Amino acid sequence: MKGYDIYAVNSDFSQPLFFWCIATVFSVFTYKTGLFLWNIMQMLLVTCIVILISRILGYGEGKDGGWDEEKHLKEGSYVIPLVLAAVIICDNLWLGQANILAFFFTVSAVYAHLKGKSWAAGILLALAVAVKLTPLLFLVYFIYKKDYAVLPWTLGGIVLFMFGFPSMLYGVPYTLMYLQDYLNLVIMPFFNNSVRIRGTTGFYHSNQSIDGFLGRHFTDFGIKEYGANGIGKLHNYLDPANLTLQQIKKIGLLVKAALVLMAAFAFTGSKKRAPQLLKFEFALVFLLILFISPASWLNHFVTVLFAYYVSLNYIRENNSSSTGKRILKAGLAACILLTAISSPGKYFQSFSGMFLGHFILMLALFLVLFIEKARIRKTWQAA
Repeated sequence: MKGYDIYAVNSDFSQPLFFWCIATVFSVFTYKTGLFLWNIMQMLLVTCIVILISRILGYGEGKDGGWDEEKHLKEGSYVIPLVLAAVIICDNLWLGQANILAFFFTVSAVYAHLKGKSWAAGILLALAVAVKLTPLLFLVYFIYKKDYAVLPWTLGGIVLFMFGFPSMLYGVPYTLMYLQDYLNLVIMPFFNNSVRIRGTTGFYHSNQSIDGFLGRHFTDFGIKEYGANGIGKLHNYLDPANLTLQQIKKIGLLVKAALVLMAAFAFTGSKKRAPQLLKFEFALVFLLILFISPASWLNHFVTVLFAYYVSLNYIRENNSSSTGKRILKAGLAACILLTAISSPGKYFQSFSGMFLGHFILMLALFLVLFIEKARIRKTWQAA
């Protein structure tokens, strides 16, 4: 690969260079052997993710707000979220994506953050960012939680994994060339609020982000692309299709800003304050990453596994708010139904069931978070 500028040649590739360093390890094997080992690694990582999530759910649930790491999920709660996310996990295995690896590093960083090990949280988050850029939002979250010590470790780790390791493999000149193209072709268009970044974004059915939803239904894209065949003809009747590209860019930016402001208002300023609610915040950050990003494919949604576990755990807890349970049951049911409806093929997916279902689930989680914060506030006042 040395000398082959993948960012300039392949417009579908938008992963950081460190991902290629990991992939190189598997290139020493034959294709079938390498693929088998990669998929085995992915399934082991999914198992580790489930274990870590189950332990994180116990944070703040012990005596005096302590950590009950021995608190296990109720019977069946381990399996149901995996069943719900099975198609997404299989899609990652089929396409050889980096999402599971980045998800594992991010969940591990969250676990280290709760353990008070800022250096480990920073290094693990840097690994996640070096595999996939979007977990960087968790750095903002950790700083918001006043875990400032995580910042230098994350930044140092990013330099190490995105420049140091690739330089040893490809040499400094080629690494600098790749990083420059990555900055110009991937990162800068994102910060410039471009809804069409390389071949990985756009308004096609596979993009279930806010930008994909707006572009598919509020411009004439959905009608032109899907409106002539089968179920896709419904686009001709359902889509407003009356906005320009510039207008949906502005609307998308406003919606994203509103979600970030809602999160800032809903989240506590410290992990020591109402620690039992942190699980909801983590789930919401994972969902916000999907919606803030200009492109969220089906395989990117593997991170909703965290929200599934949080939701199911809350619904099955005896001391949860009855109102909160009803809201989250409705949100999870709507998410499952809309996601299932959009599963059969691209024409069904073009109606954005994956986006709408998980957007509803996100709003339900926000509502439950506000309800639980109010309950805790009443307890403090009573004391």
